Amino acid sequence: MGLSEEVELLGARVYGSRSREGMYQEGSDIDVVVSYSGNLKEDVFFNALHEGDFKMAGIPVDINPISTEKTGTLERYLENAEKYLDGKERQELTGDIVKFSMDHDEDLLGFWDGAARIETEPIYQAYEIIGNALERNDTEKFRAHLAEVIETGDKESPIVRDAIGLMEKLTGESHDISVEQEATITFYVAECTEFPVLGEYHERLETLQEAMELYEKIPAERMSGIKGIGFCLEDGSIYDGNFDLMVMGEMQTEFINEIPQYRDSPLVQKAIADMEKILANQKGKDMPGLKRGQEPPQPPVSLENRQQTVQAHEKGSPGITTHESGRDTARTETKAAEPVKSVENAPKTDKGISGGSKKQSVLNALRERQARMKAQEKQTLERGKQSQKTQAKKKGEQEL
Repeated sequence: MGLSEEVELLGARVYGSRSREGMYQEGSDIDVVVSYSGNLKEDVFFNALHEGDFKMAGIPVDINPISTEKTGTLERYLENAEKYLDGKERQELTGDIVKFSMDHDEDLLGFWDGAARIETEPIYQAYEIIGNALERNDTEKFRAHLAEVIETGDKESPIVRDAIGLMEKLTGESHDISVEQEATITFYVAECTEFPVLGEYHERLETLQEAMELYEKIPAERMSGIKGIGFCLEDGSIYDGNFDLMVMGEMQTEFINEIPQYRDSPLVQKAIADMEKILANQKGKDMPGLKRGQEPPQPPVSLENRQQTVQAHEKGSPGITTHESGRDTARTETKAAEPVKSVENAPKTDKGISGGSKKQSVLNALRERQARMKAQEKQTLERGKQSQKTQAKKKGEQEL
């Protein structure tokens, strides 16, 4: 600008609304103060700086030059600018507090110093009292009130949302309203733990004793699958949902404890202990006089044996079935002497219960669909291999 002989620049700072979060609007300028020393008057320098259309990131820049000879130092100017912003923030916050009290029908002055109450002008008196308290940083009573509203109110209610906003403005910190969900546990009984929808199913049971009574009423001869008792833990974690607790008299403890959330849950561990106690009591009652052909309860299968069982099944060993339930896979080894039922040998009807034929037909349809899908996959694989052989043969002929 050809002013280097007349002006010595000392420093520049951004100030004003753009220097504070929440104080500026979309169309607000970027205010910049420029400190200088020299004989050039401030208004002349101001006009010279504003001859061009100066923008940064598309936002107009408003440059305000101040000379040390007339206005003073940059530090003093910024100090006064910050005081102005403080007052503006208090004014806006006072308005928010008054609006909060009026919107939610609360005492405007109950949590502030009401010694200078003016009954004839209550709304103006409220602004004055609250504004003065904010300037003194005397907000303890009101913050305690907001904290109580947030803690005891419905988290989705307007008053709690507004209280959170005010608390953040008063403290300058974000307020986390997430509350740890109180863990609960219920139980379910499934005739078929693999596909509960296919058989008799009871959920939301409050006690294991109730679950055991329903479990024992399901006759083994008309089961659609492997019956069992499970739990549903609801604690707000990703492990909310159903999980097997006992399947065909066999505890699933090792599988349960592989999940830290269940291993560390007092509710789940109590359920395990209670279920083991029920099974032990039942075993004590059944052992003295077993009926002809009835087998005593089998001891729990170790995790190592379970893994070996699954590996054997994946290799095609007979007499093994697997089933999935909840968030893990429970594996149960059937009696070695009992052959696996094929789709063709599956029972077509179930006359043991009312509506049993319908449930059994659904199960049969599922089995037949799985068999068809496997056959289609095999056929597709064979066609793909044949196509590769043909292409390889053609390629060889072309090369020859």
